[in-house]
Amino acid sequence: MALGFPNTDKEIQQAILDAVHDKILVFAAAGNHANNHKIAFPARMSEVISVFSTDAGSRASKFNPPPQERSYNFAILGEGVDVDEGSSTAMDSSTETSPTAGGVYGTSVATAIAAGFAASLIDFSRQPDCRDSHQGRDFIEMRDQNNMRAILSSLSVPDKQYDCIVPWRLAETIPTDVGRAETRRRLHDLLNQSLDLI
Repeated sequence: MALGFPNTDKEIQQAILDAVHDKILVFAAAGNHANNHKIAFPARMSEVISVFSTDAGSRASKFNPPPQERSYNFAILGEGVDVDEGSSTAMDSSTETSPTAGGVYGTSVATAIAAGFAASLIDFSRQPDCRDSHQGRDFIEMRDQNNMRAILSSLSVPDKQYDCIVPWRLAETIPTDVGRAETRRRLHDLLNQSLDLI
């Protein structure tokens, strides 16, 4: 959810609770007001994976709101993200440069990236070669928010009080000279180990 509100909305809150009950992961933008405001609703709900922003160096963005205490404060790239507008209408006729030169930024951008990354992990776990080697584990478990938090945590590095997700950590331990099947097996094992830590 690339949105945030200062106050709780009961209808949105109930829709999120229903989604989580149905094993649907919910990600929401934490907000872009730095220390001026607390984490926005619905990101501050315990049932939601709140997302903060980092720069390209996996350092927490200055516009992030203060992190939550005793909670994961996941952050992922949300600064200088190039967006393909998909048409020539993206050009500003007066300057002939893209109005998003330098890229877009914000926790909403980071939320889209985090949700897409999580979806890629879930999709990977559904592939036949992964399903066949789960050692009896049903990888629908990845759709549980606590399990996804464990996986994201295992792929994070700390910066201040934020848990900065660095997706390439998945590949850092896998030699480049192994074949596709072995690479996939090792990635599966890494995800499995993350779930074992719960």
